[in-house]
Amino acid sequence: MPEFKQKIADKKIWALFVLLLAALALRLYKLGSNDLWYDEVLSILIGQKFCSSWNPPLYFMFLHYWIKIFGASEFALRFPSLIFSLLSVYACFITGKRLYSFSTGILAGALMGFSSLQIWYAQEARPYSLIVLLGIASTYFFWQSLVSRKNKNFILYVLFSVLLLYCDITYFSLFLISAHALSLLILYRKRFRIFAILLCAIGLLFLPQAVKFAHKLFYVKNGFWIPHVSAGSLLITIENFNLGYNVWPLAYKLSLFFSVLFLSGSFLSATRNRAWAIPTAFMSILCFVPILSVFFVSKIFFPLYLDRGLMLFSPYYYVLLAFGIKYFFQAKGIRVIIFFVFMYLVALGLICYFNNCMFSPVEHHTGVHLKKLFGNIIKFINDRLGPYDAIAHTNYTTLIPLSYYGQINCRNQYFLFAPGAVDTNWNRPFRQAEKQLDVTSIRIPANGALWVIACDWPRDLSLDVNSINVLAELFGKHKKDLNVQIDGIWIFRFKE
Repeated sequence: MPEFKQKIADKKIWALFVLLLAALALRLYKLGSNDLWYDEVLSILIGQKFCSSWNPPLYFMFLHYWIKIFGASEFALRFPSLIFSLLSVYACFITGKRLYSFSTGILAGALMGFSSLQIWYAQEARPYSLIVLLGIASTYFFWQSLVSRKNKNFILYVLFSVLLLYCDITYFSLFLISAHALSLLILYRKRFRIFAILLCAIGLLFLPQAVKFAHKLFYVKNGFWIPHVSAGSLLITIENFNLGYNVWPLAYKLSLFFSVLFLSGSFLSATRNRAWAIPTAFMSILCFVPILSVFFVSKIFFPLYLDRGLMLFSPYYYVLLAFGIKYFFQAKGIRVIIFFVFMYLVALGLICYFNNCMFSPVEHHTGVHLKKLFGNIIKFINDRLGPYDAIAHTNYTTLIPLSYYGQINCRNQYFLFAPGAVDTNWNRPFRQAEKQLDVTSIRIPANGALWVIACDWPRDLSLDVNSINVLAELFGKHKKDLNVQIDGIWIFRFKE
């Protein structure tokens, strides 16, 4: 009997090892192949002044010192996100194991490990992977505090909750901590007094960031690029949790069928065995209540519903799915069919992601676009750039990265806007500044040319409204002697 138990334990260790190894391999593959995009360069810039930024400082402070040690290559900058994401896979496994069983934990870890949504942000120099990790850690020690009233669990819950608040740039973590309190009121009401003390401690430790939080909140409230939500936004969130941003609409709809199927399985299991009722209720509250809360705030007050921020609640969704999968896998007749169709969908999401495909409509990837390649643009311009030439951009998606790379041999780089144009990032009119000029005030250098780099956020041939209006103004006044498109970015050259 001891030998049999040892064999079972060995198999479990190997299952976990294979899961983590596969998750690591998927996150390492092509990690540094894409150039940094706008948000990633913004992470570096924020890191240089993390003390004065209105964003929570934890990730950006970490990135600042990471760059000092390991440099700022694409691979090096994204590697911390990979580590945080891999640890999140393990933390999701531990949570599923602690609340249900080892097999549920492995399945939950696999869903998270193979999720192309999670891999997207594991390969991006942004705080989202760290936010997810800290969220799972906070939730795990919250649960441990409920079932094992040890002082270290209380302390660790407060610690990870505060770290989460000092990392989460969306502040959706406030909804997670509120969901902790709600679950306590519903499931463990008698223990609310001690947790009220913990919540007060979290609130007090968050106070130094509260002023910056309020500043950011009111500024975003008065104008931001996030669109208004609809009922379909909730379904899109679940579809993105399933397959990421990159697949066809039909695949998303099929994945929704599996979501309903497996979630039904988790609730049926909970009703048949009361031992699973509280864990299932707990996971359901942490997954669905915060998402619905963000939705209704966006609907009633101002838009802030964004799937990359809602990733914070995805681990609890994966745990529920994993528990439901076990329910249906008891039926041998449908086990093979479910397994192969579901794995096909997961593989499809990964294949589309790694091949830089994006078949879904823009509503499915709000604020997310395929990364552009800037190396060919830099070489093309440098090979033809004159000593008196100037370069102007009409969209921030090229201005910020190309200014960061600093490999264009031109000091004069500007952002041009058309008269009366609105900055769609903040829904406010552009303002004249040192490097941000009204196109009517631009002058082509004597004995030189004005290069204009124009595009929209998607990686295609489209142009945003500001780019169209700026080019229309330039076409009417100056001679165009070059017009080329590289990787979805238009490059024009104007002369007097």
